[in-house]
Amino acid sequence: MEATRSPQFLPPKSIITQFDATNFPPQNPNHKVGFPIPAPPLRFLFWKSLSRTDATSRLSINERFRPGMMGALTAAERRSVETEFLGVPTTMDEMLGDNTRYQLRLKGKTAGAMVLQKEWKDLAIRNGLVEGDAVGGYGYRNHLGQFCLIISVVRGE
Repeated sequence: MEATRSPQFLPPKSIITQFDATNFPPQNPNHKVGFPIPAPPLRFLFWKSLSRTDATSRLSINERFRPGMMGALTAAERRSVETEFLGVPTTMDEMLGDNTRYQLRLKGKTAGAMVLQKEWKDLAIRNGLVEGDAVGGYGYRNHLGQFCLIISVVRGE
């Protein structure tokens, strides 16, 4: 007696044969709105251990990070930082933060330091930042060419 296979015992269709030209698999929705794939490269800009003031009202960035921060900005953005302020859309690292977009103001100070303020206090409170935590700032350009920040956190002891 010869063994035969009935259709009910055949393996399921492979993923390759499930989709034909009229039935494509689902596409990434980001492809439709023009986001570059892969994502734009991040540029490390600063690292700071938070003081009590940094964790409650504004983030003061040491002057040693100023060249890197200014180097990431266009000439017009640098003028804004020097004369008034630059609005910087900011998010927390998605693995650690609240996934909210904050609008911070980047200002230069006379001693060479820089300050992030406006919604910094909200960012710090909502994400539980306290004195002794450390934050890192990474800059990138979004799909509109606007300078943006991602804040990463290392929790203190």
